[in-house]
Amino acid sequence: LLDHLTRTTGGDLLHADARDDLDRLARELRLRAQVPVAHDLVAELPPGLIDVHPKQLPALRPGDTITLVGKLAEGDPKALRGDVRLRGQGPSGSVDESFQIMLDAEYSSDDVGVHAHLPRTWAQQEIAYLTQTQGSVAKEQIIELSREYNVLSRFTALLVLENDRMYREF
Repeated sequence: LLDHLTRTTGGDLLHADARDDLDRLARELRLRAQVPVAHDLVAELPPGLIDVHPKQLPALRPGDTITLVGKLAEGDPKALRGDVRLRGQGPSGSVDESFQIMLDAEYSSDDVGVHAHLPRTWAQQEIAYLTQTQGSVAKEQIIELSREYNVLSRFTALLVLENDRMYREF
């Protein structure tokens, strides 16, 4: 809950324990609080991208990064080109920035390829979103995603063995 609140409002959440230098953490928080935040952000995506996460963009400070994970729409896009347009409110008015992207489906379609982790990354984000927004109402959908993509969820977290080798080792 605190993590969600801080992400959406532009706040900061630091995890600390007794071994941390609390004075240093307090100074860091004070400095970050002085940096302006862009909020109420919306990303406009080029056609062909669906189920993009995060669904609600967090507030951002200059220099912050955000990773968008989504799926390519059905069809056969050899390459998807276009702009991601980011709109929102900043401390001195409206924010309106565009970033050109080029996605090549050829490099992410091979399960053993360099981008083989992307389907699971998307599934983790989708499961987290469904868990936060729908909870146990989406239990069947969460379980289906968890099984299809071999990703843990609160409903399937007992034990996941991804292949026969892991089963033998366990």
